[in-house]
Amino acid sequence: MGVVHRCVSDSRLLNHLLQLLAMTLQNEKPELEVRKTELLKQEEDLKIQLAKLEESLLEVSVCLLLTVCHWCFFCSS
Repeated sequence: MGVVHRCVSDSRLLNHLLQLLAMTLQNEKPELEVRKTELLKQEEDLKIQLAKLEESLLEVSVCLLLTVCHWCFFCSS
């Protein structure tokens, strides 16, 4: 039980230290917070773009597959 309690305590301590670090950085270097926000927005935009590209690729792949199957059907007749 002591090991579990220690892990939880260590985890909480780490969480508090990370929060303290974030607050210190925000106070000392507010431009980093602005940059972080910009990067997170850019990441979300890129994820959306990637999802659209994956969907488009899937649609093209299905069309190509159907075209090949259609061509094979007529060639084998």
